[in-house]
Amino acid sequence: MLMRSCGGNVAGKQGRIRLKGRVFSGFGEGGFYVSLEHYRKQFKEKLGFDPYPGTLNLKLDVDSMKARRILAAKDGIRIEPYSDGQKCYCGAKCFMVLIEGKIRGAIVVPEVTRYGDDVIELLAPVYLRRALKLRDGDQVTVEILDH
Repeated sequence: MLMRSCGGNVAGKQGRIRLKGRVFSGFGEGGFYVSLEHYRKQFKEKLGFDPYPGTLNLKLDVDSMKARRILAAKDGIRIEPYSDGQKCYCGAKCFMVLIEGKIRGAIVVPEVTRYGDDVIELLAPVYLRRALKLRDGDQVTVEILDH
């Protein structure tokens, strides 16, 4: 079904969804949010790892945009919103992924974002730019592990 809906190159082995995109520098806010204790605790409990304090941003290619829309309809792993008494912080959903066939991580999809549907943000227990020797413009493939 996924292959019919999205074209042949977005479904990996065993029908897993694969997304491809190019690395770009974001607004520099990911580290702040990932470091908030409320979120970190949930990431550790629900994703099984303590994320590096930042996200890797990917601008998706056209075929991956189609698969991203299918993913958006899925429940994912819920990250609960919270308030610190002065400010409210939105919730998110996450999807476990394998990044470049090497590193387990997660796509984080915040309920409120400054990015469009053509962007995904990745969490991992390591600094992905260093671990994978990535620079802006490099292509990265992400395989969804739980959909």
